[in-house]
Amino acid sequence: MTYDPSTNTLSGVAVDLNHTGWEASFTLNLNGYYKPPSSGNYVFGAGASTGWGTPNWALLYVAMTYIPPPSPLVSVGLHMSYGGLVMLINKPGLPMGSLILNGPVSNSLTLPINTKITLIIWPYNGYTLAGLNVNNNTMNYIETPWGSYIATITITKQTTITITYKQKESSTPPHQTSPILIG
Repeated sequence: MTYDPSTNTLSGVAVDLNHTGWEASFTLNLNGYYKPPSSGNYVFGAGASTGWGTPNWALLYVAMTYIPPPSPLVSVGLHMSYGGLVMLINKPGLPMGSLILNGPVSNSLTLPINTKITLIIWPYNGYTLAGLNVNNNTMNYIETPWGSYIATITITKQTTITITYKQKESSTPPHQTSPILIG
């Protein structure tokens, strides 16, 4: 079976494997029924039927599925000191996935280019976020009222994500003594 997008025509040959020489060819102009797709890779399928014992062929349906070209894959390295992380991973054309990690950890992922990653970073008790770096560049993030941090990264090349934490400074004032009065 062949589809010609320049003429919007589907043509093919059906062969009855039970009877030597029984063949039927068809050409179907799809104008008015089907709009040619954009360029890409497609798989066509057709279903046909014959009457019992007769070479009376009929084209019953035509189906088409678009097959997107595969995205190039890149390596994403993740290095995190003490803390927790939820990664929401949006690969192009696929449902969202997630990865939950507790540090310290170093991990490596292979992801398609243009994958969008949302990082939800939360420090352990007594710590705060010291830095978020992507390929040695400081990234912006948003601090939430709950003590976590959120950042979004789109992967366009091999990427290294580094998350560091530091201990919070004590907010308790130093111990003060009161003068003792004698007498």
